Amino acid sequence: MTFSSELFLFALLPILLASMLLNQNQRNTQQVMILLANICFGLWSGFGGLVLILAMTGGTFLLVRFWILPGERGRLALTITLLCLPLLFFKYTAFLIGNVNALFRISLSVPDLMLPLGISFYTFQAISLVVDVYRGEVCEVRFREVLLYLTFFPTVTSGPILRFTPFREGLASPVRYRDWNGALFRFVLGLSKKVLIADRLALLADYYFDGIAAGGSYSAAGLWLGSIAYSLQLYFDFSGYSDMAIGIG
Repeated sequence: MTFSSELFLFALLPILLASMLLNQNQRNTQQVMILLANICFGLWSGFGGLVLILAMTGGTFLLVRFWILPGERGRLALTITLLCLPLLFFKYTAFLIGNVNALFRISLSVPDLMLPLGISFYTFQAISLVVDVYRGEVCEVRFREVLLYLTFFPTVTSGPILRFTPFREGLASPVRYRDWNGALFRFVLGLSKKVLIADRLALLADYYFDGIAAGGSYSAAGLWLGSIAYSLQLYFDFSGYSDMAIGIG
């Protein structure tokens, strides 16, 4: 599910916004609604990915609650290693097996692993929380806060990586009406960049890149045009996503 998909724009987002407006003075209820939205967003990418992020959340909470101590470098290093293991497994298992097969001329089967949604970002956010506890900047955490922090759907797919303390303060801060106006403007701006600019530039970039892959030949001006279109597509796609994530957040 993407922020520009019809399911998100006409189902998940309106339901979430309506529930937030109806419960403006009930922070606990709002946090429950955000958590439900996080779960729905995660389920869309697959049940296995949701189970992994929930397991990662539980493990991170136990580590920062009962294991990490300020100033204990050995425990910090071991914890970071443990948190990185799922990311390394899903991202580099096929790469390592492929290299072993090439090096020793064997044919080990390469597992077909799908990279779970947002695993890089919530892994690094978990490490960020661990480091904050190690430094003594975070002294007490609750499981609900860690769960919301690691599964927060506006940032779980492409970031940015959030710090735990500002995120927790945001959960507790009161909602102001001017925030809604700024959020709506920022979201519409990002959606326009994505749909009206990036997606249109993609057609032009794909025309040249697919044509070259198929053996076609183009003038120097055409190649420059395709390259510039691709560069601008990447910029407006990520800039639009960032604006939408900020607006939703």
